[in-house]
This record gives sequence, C-alpha cells and structure tokens, in this order.
Amino acid sequence: MGNYRNEILDYCELLICLTSGKDSLQAERTFDALNSLLNNHPDFHSSRLDNAKAIFFLHCRSQLDSALYYSLCWNPSPADMGAKNKLLASIYRKKGEWSKAIEYEKIAFVNRRESDKEYYHVYYRNLADLYANWGYADSTSHYATLAYVSLLESYEQKANKRILELEKQYDIATKEAALDRVRRDRNIVIILFIALLIIVVLLIREKELVRKNTMQLQREAKKDAVAKSVVSSVLATYAGVNKRLAIIHNLPDKDRQEALNQFIQENKSNISRNLQSLLEEYHDTLPEIVRKVDELLEGTQQRTVFILTEMDFSPNEIGRMLGISSSQVRMVKKAIRDRIALSGLVHVDRVQQLHVMHVKDSVGKNQ
Repeated sequence: MGNYRNEILDYCELLICLTSGKDSLQAERTFDALNSLLNNHPDFHSSRLDNAKAIFFLHCRSQLDSALYYSLCWNPSPADMGAKNKLLASIYRKKGEWSKAIEYEKIAFVNRRESDKEYYHVYYRNLADLYANWGYADSTSHYATLAYVSLLESYEQKANKRILELEKQYDIATKEAALDRVRRDRNIVIILFIALLIIVVLLIREKELVRKNTMQLQREAKKDAVAKSVVSSVLATYAGVNKRLAIIHNLPDKDRQEALNQFIQENKSNISRNLQSLLEEYHDTLPEIVRKVDELLEGTQQRTVFILTEMDFSPNEIGRMLGISSSQVRMVKKAIRDRIALSGLVHVDRVQQLHVMHVKDSVGKNQ
C-alpha cells in the first residue's frame, strides 16, 4: 500500500505541475493514469489529491462545480490556506459570483505568506477587478489606488535592494583593490629588503675577502723580509765560515772532530741569536693576540717556532733555519699548544686564530 500511495502522490504533483504549465494534453493523460490507480485503491484519500483535482477541473476542463467541490474538500496545512482561498476566489470569479470571489480574495489576502509582501499589488488589483465587475466604483477606485501604491512600493523596494547590492559590490571591489595595493606594496618592500640584504651580505663578504687578502699579503711580506734577513746574515758570515772550516781541516785528525763539533754548536747559537734578534724587530708589528702568547712561552726555541709558524713558515723551513729536524719542530709546536691550552690566556673561540694551534701537521703520527 505504501508504494501505491507514493505513486498516487507523485501523479498528483505531476498533474498540478502540468495544469499550472497549461499542458492540457499531458494533464489529461496524467489524470487518466491517476484515476486508474484510484480505481484499484478506492479507499485512498489525500488532501493533496483534492488539491490536484480541483486545479485540474478548474483550468483544464472548466468544470467549475467539480473544481468547487474538490476545493472545499481540500484540507491544507495552515501555510497553504492562502492558496486554497485563492483557488476558491478564482472559481467564484469564473462562476460570476462576485461577492463570494471578493470574500475569498480578502481571506486569501489575510492568509498571505510573509514572502508575498512584494506582491500586494496583485491582490489589490484582483479586488479592484472584482468590484469593477460587481459594479462598485468607489471600492474599485480604492483598491486600484492601493494596487498602484503597492506597485510603486514594490519597485522602490527592488530599486533599494539593487542599490544595496551595487553598494555592496562596490565596497567589495574597493576592499579588494585596497588589499591588492597592500599586497603589492608588501611584495615590493619584501623584494627591496631581500635585495638590500643581498647587497649587505655581498659588501660584508667583499670586505672580509679584502681583509683576508690584506692579512695574507702582510704575512707574505713579513715572511719575505725575514727570509731576506736570514739570507743576508748567512751571506755576511759566509766568508768567515769558510776560513774557519779551512783552519779546522788543517788540524790533526784527533782534534779535527772536536773543533768541528764546537764550530757547529757555535754557528747554531749564532744563527738562533741572529734569528731571534730579527724576530724581535718585527714583534711590534704582530697582532695583539700573537704578542700575548709569545710573552707567555718559555725559552727562545718555543718563541722562535711560534713566531715563524704565525708567519706561515712550514716545519721543514723552520727546521732548516734553526738547524733541527722537522719532527723536532712539531714536538715544540705541540708543547706550545699544550701551554696555551693550560694558561687560559686566550679564549677558546679565539684559539683557532693561532696557526700554531692547527693540527694540520699531525704531530701524533710523526711522533
């Protein structure tokens, strides 16, 4: 029964739609199909069925009595009472019963929906037509005036609504334009900031490179100066060394080795003193941190190895200057590192600035 009920209600909805759309041929076919279903279920009754038949008999077949009968049988919800009274007013209008038509038209106007406010002029116009057909000129003029005023109010409401929509669209467009300007300005600021940051980084990098190059050139100049001084000292003493060696060569065999050893020790001491005096001349030109560490060390050998290392001389070069092996130079450098670490004179983040602290010559492995 439930399936047949739904099918009948669907036919009722279809019949109302076809009748309202003035498709009489399809409405007739739908009405015949609906009657076939109702013949199989004679006990079926629905308020929607009465509504569909009333509309069909009124608009398709113009059977006013049947339409009136089913309209009166129609028991709609409170929300649809206005539609029922409107339908009754239409039936009585076609029947020419003007007083009844006016009565139900007014009832329909009272039962109107809130959403129908803008269509007041339709109700007033219908009442004006009914009174005109009934022959009441004053009432006709009254409701015609109300219809005209309602129409003007309706147009005014539509115009105000349209104005509000346009203002809203304008406000939205203005806000969007303002947001676009803000976004554009923000993007420009970000791009300028990034460009400025890049320029600053490049300038800092360039300045650092120039500083490093300058320091490197200064180190190379000091290294060359020291090397030239050492060469000059060697050349100055070369003639005296040859004479001393010739004398030692002419000594007896038993005295020759002892004299030669003594000569070597004296030359080592002289070379070390000469080198130390040269380094002292350049002591004031060294960085402050290097001078402080130099004053911390013990003995001439440690200070000499430290200063020469800071001047970028290799262990082999330092060994040749001091007359010792490169492994001995590395051992001295290790002792210097240990002394610097234990003294606490140089902060840990500045220790790496000292070349002597670099473990690039692998002291442990050479030991």
